[in-house]
Amino acid sequence: MRQKHFQKRAAYQQVVKELKQAKDEMERMYNYFSIVTEPELIDASIYQINAIQKKYDYLVIKARQMER
Repeated sequence: MRQKHFQKRAAYQQVVKELKQAKDEMERMYNYFSIVTEPELIDASIYQINAIQKKYDYLVIKARQMER
């Protein structure tokens, strides 16, 4: 029983860590987006921002489910 609790806690902490990493990555991509001028790089940064946002949304849902 106790080991299961620790496993759940460790899994939750991993999701929280991934959330922070996604947030940091999103911030870096927004900074990159603000400095690029080439249309192809603008498109690529928008694609990356959208992908990171989807990952972040997924992780938020997963974390909320784990809190229950």
